[in-house]
Amino acid sequence: MNGAPAPATTRPVSLTFQDGRVGGVDGCNNVGAPYALRGTVSDGAVLSLTGPAFTTRMACPEAGVNLIGLLDRAPTMIVQGAAGRGQTLTLTVPATADAPAERWEFQAR
Repeated sequence: MNGAPAPATTRPVSLTFQDGRVGGVDGCNNVGAPYALRGTVSDGAVLSLTGPAFTTRMACPEAGVNLIGLLDRAPTMIVQGAAGRGQTLTLTVPATADAPAERWEFQAR
């Protein structure tokens, strides 16, 4: 996140995209929501949640990262590299009055 590794969490922070739904792990809880993209991922598509998001409420020794908050801010999404290992997904959101700018990079595994 913003050039630094994700905080240490119980479970690895992850995202998956399949059949119009984004899901993942925020470091502790599972998260998910329906989404749509405007534009192309090679040029910087805008990701928008198209319905309600969910999160589980497991008791964790530390807080996870706010993935739903990130996705709810309609980040620009760029995918670089060939599909599979080594592919990079970058989510970028501009600063707002309520939140700083953020840049997240995920590596395909």
